[in-house]
Amino acid sequence: MRPAARRGSVLLATVAVLAASAAVARAAAAEVPPVFRGTWIATAGPAAVMHGSWSAQALPGQLDDVQGSWSMINDAGAVTAQGTWSAHRAIRGFKGKWWARGATGGLYTGTFEAHLPGFKGKTLQERAGVAYQSIIEIGRSNHGGDVAGWREMHSVMERLRDALRHSEALAAEAAHLEDVVGAAPRLQAAVGATAVAAEPGARELEREWVEEGPLVTVWQRAVELAQLAEAAGADRAPYQADIDAARRQVEAARLATREQRDRLTAVRDRLADALLSAPLELDPPPPVADDARPEALRRDALELIRVADEAGSAAESAASEAAERLRSLNAELDTVGRPDALTARIEELEQRLPHEVELGPDAPPSAAMRLRRAGLTVR
Repeated sequence: MRPAARRGSVLLATVAVLAASAAVARAAAAEVPPVFRGTWIATAGPAAVMHGSWSAQALPGQLDDVQGSWSMINDAGAVTAQGTWSAHRAIRGFKGKWWARGATGGLYTGTFEAHLPGFKGKTLQERAGVAYQSIIEIGRSNHGGDVAGWREMHSVMERLRDALRHSEALAAEAAHLEDVVGAAPRLQAAVGATAVAAEPGARELEREWVEEGPLVTVWQRAVELAQLAEAAGADRAPYQADIDAARRQVEAARLATREQRDRLTAVRDRLADALLSAPLELDPPPPVADDARPEALRRDALELIRVADEAGSAAESAASEAAERLRSLNAELDTVGRPDALTARIEELEQRLPHEVELGPDAPPSAAMRLRRAGLTVR
């Protein structure tokens, strides 16, 4: 028999003892036997612990014949094998067959036999009360006062807790990466909106700069003539009127420039909010200068467009890397187990593991020490 088939025999024998006995004990009182379901845990060898779920139903009018289904579940909560089984009464217990399909699609089948002490002359129904003490042909049930089983269950729980901590760290990283992937479209939209708003403003500021140039030149020329007259000892007053007139023309032209500055500041603030709220390390755009000159504001508009383009490229690259890492993380999470599945499995084992154990007088001295190491209270 192959190792996989041999383990299946161990498990099915264990499940059959528990499920079949429980099912047939209740089947006698009903015309249509009910279906019973439960969970199982068993050891195979010195260290391997397996668990899963089972269902069982006695055949109508046949208290010594049962059938049902079973599954094996790994520590991550994923079903690794599932199938059906049937059993019938034998001389010293019962015999049966099992079928299972593994997670990879492989089909397995085998037989099992359970030897029940004192079974002769009794039905499976009469053996229900002592099913948990049954010794299987290969392996042993962990139900009852099995010290090794409790220790192994505690070891499984510790491994599950370690896996849970690792899984939670992976899930936290995956959540961050999902945010990065989800933020990329929003950042691209913000970049596009920045370009749509800033590029026309930059062109308008360039036009204003060109138109304002002659006015500034007239103003500067009037100031220079006034300075030359004053240096020559002439009266400055005739030139002051030209200075004031030229200044008023420049200031009037720059009223439109101030409106451009206000619009550019609003565009910059929206982009800064988008970059700062993204789950990426992106530098915000520099503030718009408090300068009414169109050439200065045009430089700020061009810088804003450049920063937006760089942020868009960085977001796209980060989203691509995050998506690739996310696929790897999800594959690892599927292997390790998702936090909710691991938490549920730990809670299930905690309910099965007794908090306090009372050892009999014939228990070896080392039993108490081993159980205390496993975190149990021993009386």
